[in-house]
Amino acid sequence: MSDFDVKTFKIPGQHYLDGVLLGGYSPRESIEMVKTFDMFEDDCVVSAYPKSGQTWTLELLYLILHYDNYSENEETDSLLRTPWLELGKIDNARIRELGEVPRPRVFKTHVAAHQLPEQMREKHSKMIHVLRNPKDVAVSYYHFYRMDASLGRFPGTWSQFYEMFMAGNVSHGSWFDHVLQFWREYKDNKDVLFLHYEDMVKDHAGAVRKIANFLGKSLNENVAEEIVRRTSFGSMKQNPATNFSKYEGFDYSVSHFYRKGKVGDWKNYFTVQQNDEFDEVYRAKMADSGLNVDFGE
Repeated sequence: MSDFDVKTFKIPGQHYLDGVLLGGYSPRESIEMVKTFDMFEDDCVVSAYPKSGQTWTLELLYLILHYDNYSENEETDSLLRTPWLELGKIDNARIRELGEVPRPRVFKTHVAAHQLPEQMREKHSKMIHVLRNPKDVAVSYYHFYRMDASLGRFPGTWSQFYEMFMAGNVSHGSWFDHVLQFWREYKDNKDVLFLHYEDMVKDHAGAVRKIANFLGKSLNENVAEEIVRRTSFGSMKQNPATNFSKYEGFDYSVSHFYRKGKVGDWKNYFTVQQNDEFDEVYRAKMADSGLNVDFGE
């Protein structure tokens, strides 16, 4: 590892779109497809910067919308039930497959705010944007970079990854740019719900009710409790449909997809100098945005 030069590290299929680094798993043509994707008024898109609690939110949302027939497809992989719009090469078969997802459809995306489907505003489709404090995001992303083949299984140290993260030289670019673009564009849009990962951890049942209310869905107490049970960290980590254990690209000897799910794990990684530097950048970038996150301090 001592011979590793972070400056020469590249992820498979690395390319740039609008100045943002992306991996081969999200080709340019796939992201362009997202912009023109046909939407329905009852569609819901879950957007997020990577490692922000998006997979958890997708399962919560799917259960709220499809609880009555969930038992029929609970063993179906989550990527089939809640497809990732820009994942992989887009062709006619893929577009047809996305169009045939049972309504109300739930989609995942990591695209930037200006790359979202243009029909979302016209059709008043719903969107949930998940936010997580960037220090925990950075630590979670570091471990994900280490175990995921599509991100090159990063062989470097935490400090080297931290420098990449701060420079925005990771897939999907700068956390600050990604999050602030969504916030400024959609914070006053009634069809968009901003969810904070830390709030979801503190009040899991409250998150279920908040999402249900946003979607105009009424849940009885027994259903709400069952959704909470099915979407607990332990349940999702053990569920083959949600834990990605069948995906050969992940090296679970390095890290699990579901690692800790806690708030404040960054304290075990950030040095005093890194923390001071990060706080200075955070204050400058987030000034006057009105957006606050919980670092678990």
